[in-house]
Amino acid sequence: MNKKIVYIGNDLSNSNSNVTTLELLSEILISKKYLVIRSSKKVNIYLRMIDMILTVLRNRDASYLLIDTYSTTNFYYALIISQLSRFLKIKYIPILHGGNLPK
Repeated sequence: MNKKIVYIGNDLSNSNSNVTTLELLSEILISKKYLVIRSSKKVNIYLRMIDMILTVLRNRDASYLLIDTYSTTNFYYALIISQLSRFLKIKYIPILHGGNLPK
């Protein structure tokens, strides 16, 4: 069985915007025969957080969890998801994207 990777981040792009890191890296991983589960496409911040949490809970058998980590509000998504993955004993890798993270 191929390794399952859950990728938490910005899956909101459309034909009018740039390709996100989540999309680009997911396609590379899929081409290497990994099973990739992505989250979240929700725009509302509360529904987005719930969707991310449910995705992790439904895929607790994942080999790894990738978490796009930005500053401001998105930092809290990463913090909550990382702590959930620690609780569930899922290995996670935060992917830092700069912004105001040092602050």
